[in-house]
Amino acid sequence: MLGLVESLNAQAWASLLGRRGACRSSNQRLESLLRVVSRAD
Repeated sequence: MLGLVESLNAQAWASLLGRRGACRSSNQRLESLLRVVSRAD
């Protein structure tokens, strides 16, 4: 359950940063975070 909440939160941040035109480094951090969360499940 916690992993699901974290993944949704990460997706929300990804969309929010995407709208603001975040740099690639931030996008890579979010991708790595999503990978860790998916492994936790």
